[in-house]
Amino acid sequence: MTLNKLRIELDKVASEIEQQMITPVSQQLLALLARYPTAEAIRQASWEELRSVRYAESHRPLPQSFVTRMKELCEHSIAHKKGLGAGLVVQALLKRLEQDRQTITELKRHLPELYAQVKEHPSVLTSIKGITVETAILLEAYIGDVERFPTAKQMVAFFGMNPTVYLSGQSIRRPAHLEKKGSGRVRHKLYMIVLNLILHRVEPFYGYYRRLVSRGKPKLVAIAATMRKLLVIIYTLLKTRQPFDPNKKS
Repeated sequence: MTLNKLRIELDKVASEIEQQMITPVSQQLLALLARYPTAEAIRQASWEELRSVRYAESHRPLPQSFVTRMKELCEHSIAHKKGLGAGLVVQALLKRLEQDRQTITELKRHLPELYAQVKEHPSVLTSIKGITVETAILLEAYIGDVERFPTAKQMVAFFGMNPTVYLSGQSIRRPAHLEKKGSGRVRHKLYMIVLNLILHRVEPFYGYYRRLVSRGKPKLVAIAATMRKLLVIIYTLLKTRQPFDPNKKS
């Protein structure tokens, strides 16, 4: 994976920055590294030079707070790869990341068209407010043929959405948590969908979430339970090929 290779190379030329990286990588950092790919280069660049770097499609200048932070990180860098050519690999990897981004953007643009070639009707999942065509196609791709799951419970378990509790004798040793199996990308999508449903008070998801919270459940636990409810509803929609009815009990 290109991003992993970038992190490995950054550890050589700007280890302090690599340790601060989060996923997804900010456009500000990518723009800075494209111009100044090493701690040494950032340290030697003037404030004016760093502020002149533009990022995002709007070509905004790097914020002063961001430049300050990067300067501080690079001031006494322990990076062991320095000198002429030290940042060439970083810049090459950044170009590859940009190419990957453009490819993904192009594929997303054609997703509905490609979906229509293999499916006679639009995805029934888009009948749930907050699920876009793109998200629906992704979910269906990971689920595959829903008939391979005899029950909703089995599909929930397949994506690691069943809560797991550690037991020792008769006592619970650790708090319940979601299993680490299935697609992490699907769980992330479900999480983001549920946050959006709760934010816009879409029923029955919002009411279900609020009832759990009012009973004393931690918010993250209530969100996880709502994610499971959403996945069960998705299972039902794919099974019946009927659009979502918010007034129908599930």
